[in-house]
Amino acid sequence: MAHIENSIVDNGSGPTNAQSPRQRIASEQAPRVPRRLLDECLSVVERELSSERKSADVERARETLGEVAGLARAEDGLAQAEDVVAEEQVYEHFLQHLVRIYAHGCDQRDNVAFADTAAAYAAVIEAISRIYPRLDYTVALGQLLEFMARLFAARDNSWKTVYEHLRAIPDSVHAKQTLNRVCSADIREWFDAGVQNLFSLKNDLTAKIQELADHARRIEREILTQEATVGEMLERADPEATGKIVSLQARLTARRTDALRLEKDRVLDEQQGKQDTLLLIESDISEFENLLREARRAYFFRIV
Repeated sequence: MAHIENSIVDNGSGPTNAQSPRQRIASEQAPRVPRRLLDECLSVVERELSSERKSADVERARETLGEVAGLARAEDGLAQAEDVVAEEQVYEHFLQHLVRIYAHGCDQRDNVAFADTAAAYAAVIEAISRIYPRLDYTVALGQLLEFMARLFAARDNSWKTVYEHLRAIPDSVHAKQTLNRVCSADIREWFDAGVQNLFSLKNDLTAKIQELADHARRIEREILTQEATVGEMLERADPEATGKIVSLQARLTARRTDALRLEKDRVLDEQQGKQDTLLLIESDISEFENLLREARRAYFFRIV
């Protein structure tokens, strides 16, 4: 939080206050104090996310949003009753500006910086909604649905964090009520069933299928070697190929070759079984991906 604290100077009456932003909020009742802090956070986030794609400092933007979420949580219970309206207006201004920043991310599908910070953005929305549920979060929740769908489509597991923050937003928030009516139950059902584990399951299965395929190829090479060995043994034992001379060693080697063929069949059967399971998992992933896209459309259709 140092880069924010150091940039906020005193009004000229003394040295820079070394207190943390949370301590300042607790000790100073004037709503302009958090307003200045929040405006500084907005400047950092907007500057980083509007930078050229390769130069955007995603981590700094993410950390700054994390600081805002912390400030909002620290606000809970600190404000006096007479300050609630003023403080709510401060966060309303901040929320409106932040939503406008992320609106650019919804328009710029190739700018991954917005999606990469979506989990931190969701944490901010959740934290503020818990203190000021009367504010308008309609557009913010729609944006989070958009980024959650993008992250899932990109196989980025941070989509889970976005969802968990969405799920934690109080039901007293009007936009959350809309979300609950149109799609929340379906997404929750999938999440509770373990959809968040599908990517790791897919990766594990893919690795196992490759391992079995490699094993089957090794067995096949050994079979070919054994078959060649049997042929050489038979040729040495019966160069005229009369069929009247039997090589015990060749017969034993042939039996081992038969055992290898059975082992190869077993490995291929196991590989096929896991391949079938992988197809089911990929089908589930596609189905949930479509559900997220439909959820976003249904949500915006309802609010429009």
